[in-house]
Amino acid sequence: MMLLLMVPALLVVVVLLVVPLGWLLWESVYHDGGFTLANYRRIFTGAYLDTFLLTFKLSFVVTAITLLPAIPSPISPPRFRRAGVRSCSAW
Repeated sequence: MMLLLMVPALLVVVVLLVVPLGWLLWESVYHDGGFTLANYRRIFTGAYLDTFLLTFKLSFVVTAITLLPAIPSPISPPRFRRAGVRSCSAW
């Protein structure tokens, strides 16, 4: 019975996620009536490569800056205790 309840959700995922991604992959490797990796070769050369490297460097820096203050916050014990409110902290 539970599997039948999952069918509509799985159908939505397949139609809205799997089919477009598969189509995108197919279009990226199929060109002029045959299989080719020319599109991927073009991405990893010249200005495209510089853009990808800059994007990865920037995303790494932003992630590190975001994680630095975020990691200690759930580890530290709560400073203020209120009556009747339980803490989610491990301390």
